[in-house]
Amino acid sequence: MLIRRTRALPFTTLMLAALMAAPAHAQQRWLLDELDVRPDIPNPALVEGAPLFERSLSPEEYRAWVTHPPSRKLDELARANPVPRLGGGNPQFAAETVGDILVVDGTSQTVLSVNQDGSACTGGPNQCYKVLNHQGRAVDRIVEDALDVLGDNYDMIVVWTTFEDYSGGAYYSPLRNDIQGLGKCNQSQGQDAIFGCMFDQSGGLNLQGEIFMNSVDMWMQTDQQMGLGYTEDDFESQIYSTLAQESAHRWLVGFHINDPDTGADSTALLGRDRSHWNLKVDANGSVMDGLDWEHNGGSNFEIVGDNDTYSPLDLYAMGLASPDEVEPFFIVKNAFSQDLKDIYRSWGQNISGYIPDGNDELFVPPVELTGPLAATGTLQEVTIDDIITTNRARVPSAANSPKEFKQAFVLVTYPGESQSSISNKVEQLELVRTVWEQWFAAKTGGRGTVCTALDGVCRPAQPEIRDLRMGEWKRGETVDAFVSISNPGGRMLESATARISTAQGFITLEQDSVTITNVDAGQLKESGTPFRLRAENDLPCSVTSVPLTVTVETAGNAPVSRQFSVSVGECTAGQGGSSTSSGGVAVGPGGAGGIPVGPCRCASPAAEGAPLMALALLGLGTLLRRRRK
Repeated sequence: MLIRRTRALPFTTLMLAALMAAPAHAQQRWLLDELDVRPDIPNPALVEGAPLFERSLSPEEYRAWVTHPPSRKLDELARANPVPRLGGGNPQFAAETVGDILVVDGTSQTVLSVNQDGSACTGGPNQCYKVLNHQGRAVDRIVEDALDVLGDNYDMIVVWTTFEDYSGGAYYSPLRNDIQGLGKCNQSQGQDAIFGCMFDQSGGLNLQGEIFMNSVDMWMQTDQQMGLGYTEDDFESQIYSTLAQESAHRWLVGFHINDPDTGADSTALLGRDRSHWNLKVDANGSVMDGLDWEHNGGSNFEIVGDNDTYSPLDLYAMGLASPDEVEPFFIVKNAFSQDLKDIYRSWGQNISGYIPDGNDELFVPPVELTGPLAATGTLQEVTIDDIITTNRARVPSAANSPKEFKQAFVLVTYPGESQSSISNKVEQLELVRTVWEQWFAAKTGGRGTVCTALDGVCRPAQPEIRDLRMGEWKRGETVDAFVSISNPGGRMLESATARISTAQGFITLEQDSVTITNVDAGQLKESGTPFRLRAENDLPCSVTSVPLTVTVETAGNAPVSRQFSVSVGECTAGQGGSSTSSGGVAVGPGGAGGIPVGPCRCASPAAEGAPLMALALLGLGTLLRRRRK
């Protein structure tokens, strides 16, 4: 199994949906219970300017603190200050488009200042905690304003804040589900019902759901508190796996299976809030709280990764993979980890050591910090046929499902913040926006794209190998080869790494990789640095052409490859020979200068030869990288 570095910490993503009243665009709203009862945790002293997560809490208290809104008093305050809808199609908050970010001015109605206990705070910004008025429907109102300003052109609107929202982390709020086969429609059971039930409470909008993401800095602080110093452009930052989870809540997780022993309906695949993967499921490290389990034979298992990608079953639910592409996986029944028990003992706590269904029961720390965790249990195999038998086939199928999803990023300011004072926040979110597009394309293996341009026009940068230019090549000589790539996408291709390989023996690759940067949309560009290839004198005389494969890798795209066939000639009688590369540099068998080396076994009389060009034989197209055991 390919073991990858883990990304997000599963306990930091919050609610699948908040308990809210209906937006103006809808007659009613999908009403969901809170995911868990809010714990009453003793609040640490508020220190002016101190980061929110610098608190002296036990790991279990810390998990509960960051996984739940703070207090009942905050609920009461929010409900007492609902944000009204003015109507008429006119935005009620000042808003300005900056690049591809819609900046909305926060008001005293949309942003609340609270004390530690959730009561109203009358101090200054540094003496109060800042909270978006979720229960007062602030997110609904901000989204409605965004639709008024930008138009109903998006699948999801993602709301960010310039400030850390004290009330929690992130959530997805659904407006409709028009896809069959994602779960069972049993509304009396739990959150999984919203995936199994068909509903449309969007009021006729294209918009499918709302995402609240808090502030970028909040996720970075959480990484830092765990000793993970990621930056905003790092794929491994929690920013992206959290946003990936909330985005995928459009489809996940609601799958049931039939119990293999009793035949009864089972929620064994479901974990936290019955809307995330059960921690005992080998979910390939899915961002939906998924662990990556490795079976070491018998009753021995190991947790080797978590929360860093979309799994094949995720892609199936998202309409990006067919059933045939979902290989069998497994559940580890009665999973027990002495390693996990020892970790908690080192924290001064005694636990059973049994792996819980979800992180709302017990926090399983990220493998990135602990290393692989050994475990024991019993393997129960699950197949895609089991999924389809219980939940029905997905309709529409992957072949008939959209592959591009449009999101608009909205940044809400703290009341009184000027545009100039938040310019760094806007730049930060612009960076996150572009990296997120790359992350999504990469983690879906190039099968799906997310477009965050406010105009809704997104064609991501896409490399296409066009040519391999080189001069005459003979045995005993080294030749330069220049690769050309084009970018038929709609954005600049910032960096592409090209590699050359061959299965032919007696060919030495002296320079097998080059980098091409800043290829504008629609541009054709040749590498400034060439590959360098040497045909050895021992190359059999029967070989007249050499197969070469060029592969180009870029962030956010699956690798693309193309095969070329290159003619190789005989060398001049009595010497190793020399040639001039297409770049005009004289090179020989030992490098520059045309110095002959060794005998030429396939010699022919000296003759002037016209430059030979590489002939493209086959475009292999875009290949999908998949992590499998």
